[in-house]
Amino acid sequence: MKKTEKQSRAEEVTVSIRERIYNGQLPAGTRLIEQEIAKEFGVSRGPVREALQELEHEGLVISEVNKGSTIANLSAEDAYEIFYLRGTLEKMALEKCGGRLLDSSILSMRNVVEDMKTIGDRKSQMGKLIAYDERFHEEILKSSKMPRLWKLWKYLSPLNGAMFLKVEECYQIQEEDALANFRVSPRRNRKSVWAGHQEMLEVLEKGNLEESVKIIENHYFSTGEMIYRWEKRREEP
Repeated sequence: MKKTEKQSRAEEVTVSIRERIYNGQLPAGTRLIEQEIAKEFGVSRGPVREALQELEHEGLVISEVNKGSTIANLSAEDAYEIFYLRGTLEKMALEKCGGRLLDSSILSMRNVVEDMKTIGDRKSQMGKLIAYDERFHEEILKSSKMPRLWKLWKYLSPLNGAMFLKVEECYQIQEEDALANFRVSPRRNRKSVWAGHQEMLEVLEKGNLEESVKIIENHYFSTGEMIYRWEKRREEP
């Protein structure tokens, strides 16, 4: 098998498993058997290993020597750290451009929000939502005109899917808790992904540095803290 052909088969396996993770077909803790995956896709175990390595890089899979691979679940600490770092880098980008994003970036962000709105929050479309979220926030880094800052931010990008899953899991925990204790479900008050980004965009469009930094802090830091609190609460006896 040629190298390019092998890479394309590995990518096929990667995309398929990633989508199954996003839509809940493969929940955290599910074991992934290389031989079974290879048989399903009609490939050797080489492309399967490449796919699992890529998914591990994205924080979606954990591979251990002599134990195999399982679907991962970000820890509260990891989730908090990733949210904090992404938020901090975007704040730095805003400070560098004085809160005034490029006109081209604002236009791109408007288009992204419209794309988000067309698919709503359907779980089957989570892969697209994650990609749109990436495109939206990337424009903030572009406006800084600092390539190295952008590269630092991109270094965390593969973990964006795992972050989305963690947020969804946290809201699910809150919903179960609310139902068990006869409280109002948090989903009734939760903004959709597109509405949350529309709110951010309306603030970012004004070009006010203080307001822009505040909404980015709320988007990242508040979410990271929420996840951490609920994860630790769940660990309590």
